[in-house]
Amino acid sequence: MAVFEKETYETFVHDLVQGANLYKIEKSVRLNLKDYKGESRHVDLVKVTSQGGVSVLVISDTLSYQSHVPFQTLLLPMRIAILGVEAKNFISCPHIWNLQWARNADELKAGDLFVVKDHASISAQSPGIGPNIDEYGPRFYDISSMYEKRFTQVINEIISSHHDIKSTHGEVFWVNNSAVPSGTVFHKMAEGLSNQKVCFKGVTKTGISELMAVHHRQSQSPYKLTSGMVGIITDSCIRKQAQHERYNVGVKHLASVVFDAFTKLSA
Repeated sequence: MAVFEKETYETFVHDLVQGANLYKIEKSVRLNLKDYKGESRHVDLVKVTSQGGVSVLVISDTLSYQSHVPFQTLLLPMRIAILGVEAKNFISCPHIWNLQWARNADELKAGDLFVVKDHASISAQSPGIGPNIDEYGPRFYDISSMYEKRFTQVINEIISSHHDIKSTHGEVFWVNNSAVPSGTVFHKMAEGLSNQKVCFKGVTKTGISELMAVHHRQSQSPYKLTSGMVGIITDSCIRKQAQHERYNVGVKHLASVVFDAFTKLSA
């Protein structure tokens, strides 16, 4: 199972499903989200099969935290998907804004990939505020394996085997509200908070709520999936991503990595 950004999913369908016929959509179910007042929002749960016969349930959009939208709304598509399929692994594929500084010297551009090792929340509010659903898991639950090491290693190995894919890996800042400070602030934070074990190289606004839904489970739950994150570099963490040629090539690379990772993990 995987979740894509809206622009990523649209490019994936237009270029790789309808255009190149590299993947086939077997079935699609739409969830209309009613909590977004004055805004029509939906998420599609889509069964996609590759030419090699690997099937993945793709969620067509990530949901970012907003103060007027209940946190449970963000988790709903994931919870429905998890209960409805026999999935064992999950990859979150958000947009990530690259922070270029001394320890992240490579000039990554939109379409390059970013393998996330961990995140630090720097938001003013916790998305966990509000009533807890005890049937799923406790108020304070274990997220130590959110970026499972073997899963992350598999993703890195697959990317390394594709010499035409440019990428990096490291930690990211998670900003889950709409107030995003200037890039200079993030660069200074990355430099000041990084050390020998942790190196902050990017910023993301999405993709982590879905990981939290995967891990908000009772410890022995059969629905607690192995998870990892590989994002796609974006031009900005504020504006919508333009679907230009470089980004579209990046989506092709991302899809290849995702399906190859599931193939390798299930072998």
